[in-house]
Amino acid sequence: MKTQLENIAKIKLKSSEGKLHYSGYLYLRGTQITALPENLTVGGYLLSQLIGSREAITSYHIKHDVIHCECFKGTVSEFKVKVHSVYNSGKHREDYDAFITLAENWRKIYLSNKLL
Repeated sequence: MKTQLENIAKIKLKSSEGKLHYSGYLYLRGTQITALPENLTVGGYLLSQLIGSREAITSYHIKHDVIHCECFKGTVSEFKVKVHSVYNSGKHREDYDAFITLAENWRKIYLSNKLL
Protein backbone atom coordinates (compact mmCIF):
# COMPACT_ATOMS: atom_id res chain seq x y z
CA MET A 1 0.00 0.00 0.00
CA LYS A 2 2.97 2.35 0.65
CA THR A 3 4.07 2.41 -2.97
CA GLN A 4 0.50 2.69 -4.22
CA LEU A 5 -0.19 5.67 -1.93
CA GLU A 6 3.08 7.32 -2.94
CA ASN A 7 2.27 6.90 -6.63
CA ILE A 8 -1.35 8.05 -6.39
CA ALA A 9 -0.77 11.00 -4.03
CA LYS A 10 2.63 11.87 -5.57
CA ILE A 11 4.39 11.91 -2.21
CA LYS A 12 7.40 10.21 -0.61
CA LEU A 13 6.74 8.44 2.69
CA LYS A 14 9.39 7.86 5.33
CA SER A 15 9.40 4.42 6.94
CA SER A 16 10.73 3.67 10.41
CA GLU A 17 10.05 0.75 12.76
CA GLY A 18 7.10 -0.42 10.67
CA LYS A 19 5.44 3.01 10.66
CA LEU A 20 4.96 5.39 7.76
CA HIS A 21 5.18 9.17 8.05
CA TYR A 22 4.61 12.07 5.70
CA SER A 23 5.60 15.49 7.02
CA GLY A 24 3.51 17.58 4.64
CA TYR A 25 -0.20 17.61 4.00
CA LEU A 26 -2.10 15.11 1.90
CA TYR A 27 -3.72 16.68 -1.13
CA LEU A 28 -6.23 14.11 -2.36
CA ARG A 29 -7.86 16.00 -5.21
CA GLY A 30 -9.16 13.55 -7.80
CA THR A 31 -7.19 10.59 -6.42
CA GLN A 32 -9.89 8.00 -5.59
CA ILE A 33 -8.15 7.44 -2.21
CA THR A 34 -10.79 6.37 0.31
CA ALA A 35 -8.59 4.86 3.04
CA LEU A 36 -5.17 5.45 4.54
CA PRO A 37 -2.83 2.86 6.06
CA GLU A 38 -3.32 2.45 9.82
CA ASN A 39 0.42 2.85 10.38
CA LEU A 40 0.54 6.26 8.63
CA THR A 41 0.99 9.59 10.37
CA VAL A 42 0.77 12.90 8.55
CA GLY A 43 2.11 16.14 9.95
CA GLY A 44 -0.16 18.64 8.29
CA TYR A 45 -3.60 18.93 6.77
CA LEU A 46 -5.81 16.47 4.97
CA LEU A 47 -7.21 18.26 1.91
CA SER A 48 -9.75 17.28 -0.66
CA GLN A 49 -11.17 19.21 -3.56
CA LEU A 50 -14.09 18.63 -5.85
CA ILE A 51 -16.44 17.32 -3.18
CA GLY A 52 -19.85 18.58 -2.19
CA SER A 53 -22.41 20.51 -4.20
CA ARG A 54 -19.94 23.35 -4.81
CA GLU A 55 -16.98 21.08 -5.55
CA ALA A 56 -14.90 23.08 -3.10
CA ILE A 57 -11.88 22.49 -0.90
CA THR A 58 -12.47 20.66 2.37
CA SER A 59 -9.59 20.60 4.85
CA TYR A 60 -8.95 18.84 8.14
CA HIS A 61 -6.31 19.77 10.71
CA ILE A 62 -5.55 16.76 12.90
CA LYS A 63 -3.98 18.57 15.86
CA HIS A 64 -6.94 20.90 16.36
CA ASP A 65 -9.64 18.49 15.10
CA VAL A 66 -11.04 21.19 12.81
CA ILE A 67 -12.71 20.78 9.44
CA HIS A 68 -13.11 23.78 7.12
CA CYS A 69 -15.58 23.44 4.28
CA GLU A 70 -16.99 26.52 2.58
CA CYS A 71 -18.85 28.32 5.39
CA PHE A 72 -18.51 25.46 7.91
CA LYS A 73 -15.82 25.26 10.60
CA GLY A 74 -15.97 22.70 13.40
CA THR A 75 -14.97 19.27 14.65
CA VAL A 76 -15.31 16.07 12.65
CA SER A 77 -18.30 15.08 14.79
CA GLU A 78 -20.01 18.43 14.18
CA PHE A 79 -19.31 18.19 10.46
CA LYS A 80 -20.78 14.70 10.30
CA VAL A 81 -23.99 15.92 11.95
CA LYS A 82 -24.17 18.86 9.52
CA VAL A 83 -23.57 16.71 6.43
CA HIS A 84 -26.12 14.11 7.51
CA SER A 85 -28.72 16.83 8.17
CA VAL A 86 -28.23 18.32 4.68
CA TYR A 87 -27.69 15.20 2.54
CA ASN A 88 -29.82 12.08 3.05
CA SER A 89 -28.07 10.19 0.25
CA GLY A 90 -26.37 10.66 -3.10
CA LYS A 91 -22.93 11.52 -4.43
CA HIS A 92 -22.30 14.54 -2.18
CA ARG A 93 -23.21 12.55 0.93
CA GLU A 94 -20.91 9.70 -0.20
CA ASP A 95 -18.02 12.09 -0.92
CA TYR A 96 -18.35 13.86 2.42
CA ASP A 97 -18.74 10.53 4.27
CA ALA A 98 -15.53 9.25 2.66
CA PHE A 99 -13.67 12.39 3.77
CA ILE A 100 -15.16 12.13 7.28
CA THR A 101 -14.05 8.49 7.50
CA LEU A 102 -10.50 9.43 6.50
CA ALA A 103 -10.43 12.21 9.09
CA GLU A 104 -11.85 9.99 11.86
CA ASN A 105 -9.39 7.19 11.12
CA TRP A 106 -6.48 9.61 10.92
CA ARG A 107 -7.35 11.10 14.31
CA LYS A 108 -7.70 7.63 15.91
CA ILE A 109 -4.21 6.73 14.70
CA TYR A 110 -2.76 9.94 16.11
CA LEU A 111 -4.51 9.51 19.46
CA SER A 112 -3.55 5.83 19.76
CA ASN A 113 0.11 6.67 19.03
CA LYS A 114 0.02 9.70 21.37
CA LEU A 115 1.17 11.98 18.57
CA LEU A 116 -0.95 14.97 19.57
